[in-house]
Amino acid sequence: MGTGFIDSFQLIIGIYLLYMGVKGENLGNRLSGTPDKNEVKEPVALRVLYIVGAVFALSDFGICMLRNKMFTVEAAQEGVNITQNFTIDALPFLTYDLMNTVSRVLSLLALAVLIGSAVWLLILSSRYEKNGN
Repeated sequence: MGTGFIDSFQLIIGIYLLYMGVKGENLGNRLSGTPDKNEVKEPVALRVLYIVGAVFALSDFGICMLRNKMFTVEAAQEGVNITQNFTIDALPFLTYDLMNTVSRVLSLLALAVLIGSAVWLLILSSRYEKNGN
């Protein structure tokens, strides 16, 4: 079950969110062609939200990479065969199902952060336009 493309996408999203959180610049402002005076300034709380989203996305990437190395999934006539390639002595509770669940939760949390920050920026932008600044 190859998920390399999706995992790489999570890595890219995580790095970009981290960049936006640390630098405070939104690529959307630069691509929209608006002059600097019309840009929506991102508050510190939104930058913290970006960093939290980056942690979720990068953690999901790490879990997926570990799961793909730790387990081999093969399709068979009777179903799916999952073979554990190695174990980590310090983490004996790691199973394929647990890692799948954690990965899905982290993906949903990262998606929620992306959607939430987009909605927040839309609200800030509409307030900014109403005030005529």
